[in-house]
Amino acid sequence: MLLRLAILGAAFLVAAIPKAVIAITVADQVSMTTLGDPSYVKGGSAQGSTATYSPDGSRFAIVTRRGDLVRMVNVYDLRVYKKVDVHNGHMEPQRKLSFISGSNDPGVAKLSWSLDSRKLTFVGAVDDILQVMQLDDDTGSVQVLTQSATSVIGYSLCRSAERILYIARAPWRGMWDDPNARRDGYRVAGTEILSNLIAGRAGYFLRGLEEETDLFYQDATGSRKVVLPQHLARQFSTPALSPDCQYAIVNVQLGRDEVPQSWKRYTDLYTVLAFRTLNRPGYVQSEFQQWRLVDLQSGESRFLLDAPSDPMGALPIWMESRHSVALRSYRPLGDIKSANDAHEGAVAIEAGIAAPTYSVIDSDCEVPLGWNSAKSQLECKARTKDKMGNVGDIYLHLTRKGWSRVAREPLASFEVVLRQDFKTPPRLFAIDHARRHEGVLLDLNPQLSEFHDERVEEVSWSSPSGRIVKAGLYFPSNFDPMKKYPLMIQTHGWFPDRYEPAGLFGAGFVAQPLAVRGFFVLQVDDLDYDYLTYEPDKELDYAIGIYSSGIALLNSRGYIDPTRVGILGWSHTCFEVKYALTHTELFAAAAIAEGEDGGYLQYVLGLNDYVNIDSLYGGPPYGANLKNWVAKAPGFNLDRVKAPLRIAVLQPQLLLLNWDWFSGLLDLGKPVDMVMFETGDHYLEKPNEKLSIGETNVDWFDFWLNGHEDSDLTKTAQYARWEKLCDLQMANNSGRSTFCLPTKH
Repeated sequence: MLLRLAILGAAFLVAAIPKAVIAITVADQVSMTTLGDPSYVKGGSAQGSTATYSPDGSRFAIVTRRGDLVRMVNVYDLRVYKKVDVHNGHMEPQRKLSFISGSNDPGVAKLSWSLDSRKLTFVGAVDDILQVMQLDDDTGSVQVLTQSATSVIGYSLCRSAERILYIARAPWRGMWDDPNARRDGYRVAGTEILSNLIAGRAGYFLRGLEEETDLFYQDATGSRKVVLPQHLARQFSTPALSPDCQYAIVNVQLGRDEVPQSWKRYTDLYTVLAFRTLNRPGYVQSEFQQWRLVDLQSGESRFLLDAPSDPMGALPIWMESRHSVALRSYRPLGDIKSANDAHEGAVAIEAGIAAPTYSVIDSDCEVPLGWNSAKSQLECKARTKDKMGNVGDIYLHLTRKGWSRVAREPLASFEVVLRQDFKTPPRLFAIDHARRHEGVLLDLNPQLSEFHDERVEEVSWSSPSGRIVKAGLYFPSNFDPMKKYPLMIQTHGWFPDRYEPAGLFGAGFVAQPLAVRGFFVLQVDDLDYDYLTYEPDKELDYAIGIYSSGIALLNSRGYIDPTRVGILGWSHTCFEVKYALTHTELFAAAAIAEGEDGGYLQYVLGLNDYVNIDSLYGGPPYGANLKNWVAKAPGFNLDRVKAPLRIAVLQPQLLLLNWDWFSGLLDLGKPVDMVMFETGDHYLEKPNEKLSIGETNVDWFDFWLNGHEDSDLTKTAQYARWEKLCDLQMANNSGRSTFCLPTKH
């Protein structure tokens, strides 16, 4: 009896010992598993990218991605399931293939099933070069279908793998490969990108080899390049090959001399912006794109419609029995009947192939999704919401009188969905609607059950503009309500329907790791698209109003020390952060990564795409407008900067984006730190880059706002450099509180 009690007592003591708390680090963020679809990784919806189903519904495939911090690569896992197995409770895939990517490209993408539901085609990485591959799901064999010298980023098959139309990255083209240029010099036209001139590269898109592509057609005789009058459009990756293999539809980028001035009649935001930047220095390409029809037998091509194509890249849908195609394009000018028509942008249009005929499909069809020849029925993503507030699909039947709405197709009996929110890690669920049953198909990150998430809440308040602002508020570890903490504001949006320990999916965001270091982190939704590009003055007032009122809200709750506030900007919010640094004293430290700033240098480089200089300054920085630039442009007001700034350059091509700030702050003796990566994507894809920028951002703000240095000896040189910057900060701001650590003597 005594022995039994002793055993029970020991068991009780073991159970009472609290479980060790493991906090999420930057490394944990980078190594997390997510869906592998590139659009989802960069912030897109999981709807439509969760699983790829075979035509008969018997099989489906899922792609996931995780960072491997040992090899510093991204690992993409392609899982193929049989629905009958999942129905029977067997949640393991029939096939699992792994692909490695050490580049900015995905390891696996562009999945499509054969009509007989047996074969799965995709692009997969082979030694960091993407090729078109095909998996026979019956036998498990994988065949590499292309042998491209550069990565294939998209393809279209003609019923079988015998004929393939594909898009591959363009090779490097040297400016000095031309013997005439070597002999006589290269005549600079002013349309070149400055960084290309410096590098001696004959490129035509800003991000270089990441965006420049060529079109190829492969058949039994081999692969040949399809020559077009224009370059393929930026970010266009999937050509549309006709069912009879004769035609292809591609999206091309118009040169700035090819844009009809009559298109100024379109008054939507994108067109206004595209015309504003049409004659900017540094670009031979315009922002306009247009659909082009290519005859693969004759090699001839023509524009499909006399109108701009959809800049958002929706794919054309061939309507085989109609000898036509459904796609998104602007209405041709002859179809513009009202101001609303001119302002609505791209719509769903049916375009003829034999002749340049067209008709608008239906006002409620936003994006054509698929064509059923047997039923003469087109599936569309709906433009408007239903009574429940959801945006679903609609089905249109073609009659002699035109398109008519038909009843929705019955809900698929089986589907895979991703469930998550800002507190709940993502899991994939298999749902059997017919049996009203569901189960967990895949827990993407089972290791997170061992981790302790810092407390995070959604908060809202009224900004000075009167608008309601929503944000995610991450609480510091071991929060003490009697203590005041530093605050970090992370910009560019709040997405409560996603589990993002970093706070956001962009470059350098580190919400949870900063909370572990004793920070409040406010992930704010600070972009107002009513003002963006049209009225930058209001946009800036709106953003700074959000920052100041958010600080005031948390200060009123007794959470923060308002003299210890940092801010992180990325992409467009670099504009707002730089303006705040030069026109307010809200922040005690800042960091930015790759974005426009409304400044002079970016103007002459042609990089201020989303800043309306006419509205902000009255026009270009010459003559009477110059005084407005001097008063407002962040780069002309560096003497007002009080906060130390860290600048991340994501690739050398964009070094000049922030060079005026870096050199100017150095010249003024103000603390500034810059790091440049070799081949970083705008979102950062490679684990080593994400790990480096994230961990250094955590250290940077911890140093300036907490006066703390990590004990890791590998960071000795980093802190020695920053201590010298701290000396500068103290010397330049004698009347301002500083929290950094000066040089150790």
